[in-house]
Amino acid sequence: CSEFSCATKPDESTCDEGYTCDADLGLCVPTQADPNCQYIPPPAQFAPRPQFTWGERKQVPCMDESVCQTAELCQGGFCTPTWPHLPPADSPEHVHVSSIPLVADLDGNCVPEIVFNTYNGQNYTTNGILRAIRGDTGAKVWTFSDANYRSDSGATPAIGDLNYDGIPEVINPGQGSWLYAVDNQGNFLWQSDNYAGSGKSGSPSLANMDLQGDAEVVYGRTIFDSQGSLIWQGTGHEGNNGSVGKLSCVADLDGDLRPEVIAGGTAWHFTGTVGTDFMGSQLWTNGTDGFCGIADFQLDGIPEVVVVRSNAID
Repeated sequence: CSEFSCATKPDESTCDEGYTCDADLGLCVPTQADPNCQYIPPPAQFAPRPQFTWGERKQVPCMDESVCQTAELCQGGFCTPTWPHLPPADSPEHVHVSSIPLVADLDGNCVPEIVFNTYNGQNYTTNGILRAIRGDTGAKVWTFSDANYRSDSGATPAIGDLNYDGIPEVINPGQGSWLYAVDNQGNFLWQSDNYAGSGKSGSPSLANMDLQGDAEVVYGRTIFDSQGSLIWQGTGHEGNNGSVGKLSCVADLDGDLRPEVIAGGTAWHFTGTVGTDFMGSQLWTNGTDGFCGIADFQLDGIPEVVVVRSNAID
């Protein structure tokens, strides 16, 4: 499919049909693509082996490996991992995880961390503890277990550099109507103002809503500044699917380079600058509440919005 060679054209300004611009060379090079070329890999066994596991393992009795997971051995009458398994280094009762883990290099050592909420018993929306473990070994990096700031344990946190200092922060939904932030070492930074509305097990988004200064935190139809102060809150749809949410989207829908917020079937447009005259107004509303997705389905450069909820897609 490729001749493994590099050819150039003298004219660097335009690329004719059959050529593509090589950004590194700054030249037009032949695409050398054969649309009829196919490679069908031979069948192979896919048997991934865990690098490590974390939490509380269920004891599975066995007579042989047939009832065990891949790479487990039947030893002493129980399925036993052949990889390192790590129980929690602290707060051992908080071992359950029902939300999405995030992966980010929090400390800049080129080894990413895994950040996730944990809960005990069946308290999957309250009394959560936020953890960070090493992505290569599963060893504890930090645990944020302050009893004053327990999380919505079914929620998914957000990680980003709110103040552009090169060091990420972690923003997590609390068990009440507020969010909280910790730094990259798990130290408490702030608790947000309270927001209106309902829904549990949501996830915030981070975006620079006015394209100036620090980034903001978007949670459903509510926006906070980089210190957790509420700067705008809409009405109506929240980005909930029944009692689960808030989960909204942030995207430039109208092509003005400023992001809009989409919560369920409602989109909000924003003007002004945070701290002075930042304001939001409804761009459009259609349908009902739910979880949103955004894509250019027609490939015309204009995004479409999809809203899903129980048994329905808008």
